[in-house]
Amino acid sequence: MTIKREDLVENNTINIFCGKCNGKSPHNIRSVSEDKVKIHCNGCGKNSTRLVRRLLNEKEPGIRKSKKRTSSDRLSGIYREESYYNKLLSSNPKPYIFRESYILDDIISHDTFGLGKVVEQKGDNKIIVLFYKHGEKMLICGTDYK
Repeated sequence: MTIKREDLVENNTINIFCGKCNGKSPHNIRSVSEDKVKIHCNGCGKNSTRLVRRLLNEKEPGIRKSKKRTSSDRLSGIYREESYYNKLLSSNPKPYIFRESYILDDIISHDTFGLGKVVEQKGDNKIIVLFYKHGEKMLICGTDYK
């Protein structure tokens, strides 16, 4: 149920997500000001204050977007296979230095993670590398960041 500004009236009941109950439950509106709403949860008895703008834009927890990165190699699990390692090793890997710039499909050798392949570029100074047995890692490159 989407909350509308017309629903924000004193003594009205709205169904919203409660952090204490950890679920959607009915809340009674105690008072409404220009930018804040005071509410009371009927499930757990908690009184709280919410900003009107956030209450109007609130989404159910299950609807939130996932921000996980995925590449076809990661999904296939190829980075765990010995053949992937041999392919990386035979490709003449470059040593990873954060001041250097890397492009898509470059093979790098990292001190901690070992051999990996650049599978994605994020802006000018971040890359995502698929490392053998370690999976995807985001690394900084092309900067003097320490």
